[in-house]
Amino acid sequence: MFEESPWHERFFASAWRQVQPQSFSADQSRRSAEALREMLQLESGSRLLDVPCGEGRITEHFAQWGHSITGVDRSADFLEFARQRAAARGLTIDYRQGDMWDLQLSGPFDAAFSIWSSIGYAGEDEDRRYFSRIFEALRPGGSLVVDTQCLETLLPEFEERQWYPAGEIVVAEERQFDPVSSRVLSMWTFAGPDCFDQVESSIRIYSYRELESMLSEIGFGDFESYGSMELEDFGVGSSRLVLIARRPDSTQARLS
Repeated sequence: MFEESPWHERFFASAWRQVQPQSFSADQSRRSAEALREMLQLESGSRLLDVPCGEGRITEHFAQWGHSITGVDRSADFLEFARQRAAARGLTIDYRQGDMWDLQLSGPFDAAFSIWSSIGYAGEDEDRRYFSRIFEALRPGGSLVVDTQCLETLLPEFEERQWYPAGEIVVAEERQFDPVSSRVLSMWTFAGPDCFDQVESSIRIYSYRELESMLSEIGFGDFESYGSMELEDFGVGSSRLVLIARRPDSTQARLS
């Protein structure tokens, strides 16, 4: 069913470029950013990293609040959209084009975000490399927030067919879960007045334990979890997994 070339290269060059900026309202993005700010309890002027940042829907709020923020994404289209909007709003944001699996960053950052299911695109080695680069870029005591689906959130009410409107484009997804590879294999259809496109995706879904274990092996600790950006308790059947992991500070490292 799936092409041999990386599916994400075709996916993010498809009509998804038009869909993603329409997938969240301005109010939804603002509330997600406010939830991140509440979780992290950031000091004024904190240095932050959003990767992948997409079209900058989260990044720009932290710039408005006076933080120094870097946004990294592979998509030139999303970054151009983000830069134009930042310029129109008079915001200073360090947007960079780069591969999330081979980040070249000059830290240290006080916190980093991985928002909206941005892991599992390839294999575990790539995800481990991604999280390792973030760990290295964080200051001791810095935090990482991962917002994603996991087995505990996906499987209890798994639907093989879903659809939703994104502006004038209708997005339809037909999917199946492969328990052997723990991947969701999907066929996406995008239909609108000026477009019709079909693309595939294959996303590795981790359990909570698998994801926490990976982060622990890298060096993260002091985990907290929520079931949504509304900061609900996490459990089987939650809508999302929002996981906070911290790089130990020097005192914690000595005590361990």
